[in-house]
Parts: sequence; structure tokens; C-alpha cells
Amino acid sequence: MSWCNADYSITDSDTWIALCQKNWQSGTDRDFGIFDTDSGDLLGCIGINQINSVHNFGNLGYWVRAGRVNTGVATNAARLAAQFAFQALHLSRLEIVARVDNLASRRVAEKLGCHFECIARHRILFKGSSLDAALYSLLPNEIAG
Repeated sequence: MSWCNADYSITDSDTWIALCQKNWQSGTDRDFGIFDTDSGDLLGCIGINQINSVHNFGNLGYWVRAGRVNTGVATNAARLAAQFAFQALHLSRLEIVARVDNLASRRVAEKLGCHFECIARHRILFKGSSLDAALYSLLPNEIAG
């Protein structure tokens, strides 16, 4: 993630948490921490954001710390977040938008049961550059496993 760097501080974390709380209250985004149930360690974050109330869909985004990639953490969290999006928020569609070269994120989308729709040109901005992205969709009856 572009925000993840050596200068990220406790103040940055506090600001992020305050923004997440504000977004929950306003109904715009739903962000969740992903924690190890035994140790309490932060493993990552997952969120439903860019919720479009006109067309009833949102974006499902996630990141997992480097030491826990390829352990099923993202897929399990994505499954729970998708269930929340469809059951509690009553969304009719979720989208996952991942950099084309982000094979780990794309694999999570596939394991979740998402359908690959296209490579969207200049779909995301990353570190000041517009990049192509793989676009996946998920409907309520498609969640795998």
C-alpha cells in the first residue's frame, strides 16, 4: 500500500481510526481490522468502501501484512466482509479492483468466487501514477466456501 512506509506514525494511525469511525457514522465506508485471535496481533485491514447508494454496490478492499500473505487471512476476512456487505448493508454487488500485477489480491478475489470482468485502463492511482487494474465482481449468491 502506498501509505505503508517507515514514517507511518501512531498519530497517523489515530487519524485513520478517527476517519474510520466517522465513516461508519455517516454510512460511507465500513473498515475492519484483521487480528490474530490468539495473539491479538494486527494482521491487516479489510473494508467496504466507495459505497454507491444509487446503484447499490461497493468496493471490497484488503491488505495483509507481509508476514501473513499466502496464509488464507485475506480470503477468510474477505468472505466475512462480503457476507456483511450483502446481509447487513443489503448491497447487490461488490467489486474488487486490483493492480494488474498484484497477483495475491487477484487470487483472493478468485478464491472468494468473484468473476473477472476486465482490465480497466487507468482505473487506479498509485503513487501518483494511473495504472491499469483487474476488475472483479461478486454477487450475493456467489461467495465461495
